[in-house]
Amino acid sequence: MHVLASHLCIVSLCGSLAAGTNVPPRLPLHPRVAARDVAPATDAPAEPPPAGTDAPAAPPAGTDAPAAPPASTDAPATPDEADEGGEGDLDAPARKAAEAYFQGRMSYDTGAYDAAIENFQKAYEHCLESETCHAPSLQFNLAQAYWKRGEVQRSLEDLRKARELFIAYGRAMEARGEDFDETALQANLAALDAKIEYLELASQTKTGEPVGPTPAELRLERRMATTKALHVSGAVLVTAGALLAATALGALIARGATKWMLDQSGGGRPGAPNENSPEDDRRLRNGYAVSGRVAFGTLIATAVTLPIGITLVAAARIRDKEDRVLEEELEKKRALREKTIAWTPGGALLTVRF
Repeated sequence: MHVLASHLCIVSLCGSLAAGTNVPPRLPLHPRVAARDVAPATDAPAEPPPAGTDAPAAPPAGTDAPAAPPASTDAPATPDEADEGGEGDLDAPARKAAEAYFQGRMSYDTGAYDAAIENFQKAYEHCLESETCHAPSLQFNLAQAYWKRGEVQRSLEDLRKARELFIAYGRAMEARGEDFDETALQANLAALDAKIEYLELASQTKTGEPVGPTPAELRLERRMATTKALHVSGAVLVTAGALLAATALGALIARGATKWMLDQSGGGRPGAPNENSPEDDRRLRNGYAVSGRVAFGTLIATAVTLPIGITLVAAARIRDKEDRVLEEELEKKRALREKTIAWTPGGALLTVRF
């Protein structure tokens, strides 16, 4: 027995020398296995591989070293495989929403806005059934897709739909208590309003481009015409009132003069006989009566026309200031409308959290 054991030891030693000194006691694991997957070395040495082979040594019994991984390819995992491996916490609606969302992004980036709208709509509907994805972001992306298609196709329906979706996005974010860029959202709504107004005017013409003043500009023109009429009417009434006041003053002066002449008919002495002839006396008395009636009537007319004229002039001046403010606002809108002729929607899609 001792002789047989010695013989076996000699054979094993010769086999090791025949294999050469370049063979390490343990070959490295497959290069596709990450370093974190390698089990820590144990004190028990592994059995060396047979001479002349490149296969890794089998792990010793009782260790936790992983088995060699199967042969793999460079193809990426499918969405379902990725969800099962790295995002296993997603529910089924969220996985469907994620798949439709990524399809929508690719369609949007390539200008296929019909497909982008369809996929974003599917993603939004699936997202409403899930508890893990962020539905308002899909509303924003859907609004952007409608905006793009409405700009390309000059579609008022798409632009109005985009406006509704932007408003719905803002309300949803407020209801959730989440922060969002409200200034950018308001800018989007203002740009959409300008574009919608422009296309509405364009749809009313045969050439497809708006011709003539807008309804707001027509309203301002009518308002300014009314203001001008108030100016003219007020000026006329003020002038008439001034003339009536002057007439009343003249009539009062004539009445006073006539009375003085009647008083002086007796030489200015009370009880003195009237030195005027009956005809002169009658003429003076008629003049006194007529001048009194004229003074009374013109004073009443002055009391009516002059305040009305002053009120109209004051109202016209107030409307002048308001008209100037409205005109400045319309100038700004007109400039914005002119810019929208070559206008394209801005902003990027939101990244949806699933």
